[in-house]
Amino acid sequence: MVEDKGSSVVLKFDNYNALIQYVRSFVEAATSQRRLTIDDLTFEALVSNVKERKPAESDEVKILPVYTLLSYQTSFGSVDVHSCLTVCLEKDQEVNDDVLDFYLLHAAENQLQHDLKKMVYLYNSCFYQKLSQFNPQTLLKWTKNTDIFSKKYLVIPACESHHWILVIVMTDPKIKLMILDSLQKQQKIVERRIVRYLKDVWSARPSSQGGRQTLEVEPVRYPTVPRQPNDKDCGLYVMKC
Repeated sequence: MVEDKGSSVVLKFDNYNALIQYVRSFVEAATSQRRLTIDDLTFEALVSNVKERKPAESDEVKILPVYTLLSYQTSFGSVDVHSCLTVCLEKDQEVNDDVLDFYLLHAAENQLQHDLKKMVYLYNSCFYQKLSQFNPQTLLKWTKNTDIFSKKYLVIPACESHHWILVIVMTDPKIKLMILDSLQKQQKIVERRIVRYLKDVWSARPSSQGGRQTLEVEPVRYPTVPRQPNDKDCGLYVMKC
């Protein structure tokens, strides 16, 4: 990362709680409706330990090894957190899929009540990427050990044309889709892909579970969400949702 004085800074976090505190502070500051100041992200308050500094005017380029800080395990899934994770949190950088997965997993694991956890299925960011590349039927094994229609909510982060949005599928009593988009645009391609996937999963269910029937999906809704002020902060706004 690059601090206010122009020096390169390598950050070390003692545990995932310190890391999530840093990420959460960055999200809140970056999505606020005011101009950021240096007081929004003070290194003294957010950094557990600064390992190394290099003057910005130096011509020397030092390549630091990328290593796994931790493997974050939750009841919803897991994600490996790497030492390069905070690079994408610099100004004018886009949040990558690892940061997004880590933040959503942490929020689901620590903010949802126990009973609600059982009602939610959280997809990771790779799912929609695979969905956009292959026939949805090839992804049936993604949830082969879980009846997704027994869940009340399906949460799907989706990146379409380099833009992150959040899709929430409600299955009870009818199938309803909500798309949260900080650009406040219609996402017809995402709609079609998600609906087709749901119908394929539904039709592949055993007849005892209601398979081989037509799945009816209600019109997609687009709730009003805060609008991002640029073309880079979409991932941050998904995390803020």
